[in-house]
Amino acid sequence: MPYRIEWEASGVLLTYSGTVAADELSQAAAEMFEDSRFEKLQYVISDFLPAEEFAINVPDVVFLTKSFKKAIGSDSDIKMACVADQPAIRPLFRIHEWEMADVTWGCKLFHTVSEARAWVAGLAT
Repeated sequence: MPYRIEWEASGVLLTYSGTVAADELSQAAAEMFEDSRFEKLQYVISDFLPAEEFAINVPDVVFLTKSFKKAIGSDSDIKMACVADQPAIRPLFRIHEWEMADVTWGCKLFHTVSEARAWVAGLAT
């Protein structure tokens, strides 16, 4: 699964294509966490629209969510937006949301990158 990390002024856009697997999601996250710009991060937009297949299961989602929580902390103001329209990702995202219930930062699913950008900019709720 190819992925692309694009650093923006106050956030990052992660774009995934092909087959999305847990180990590659972990690799992309680790690359982002290790970058010096991560400390000033205000949002993460994960764009799965170009993805064709999801090779991820519930334990993968739980593990990845815990990794994000550990790296970011529970009281951050960061916003995490997921962009996807594939039916397979919806139940996985709901598990991710449930695992994120104890953090103060936002996490939401969108159908377009434009909607996600509006939300991270504070223009939508």
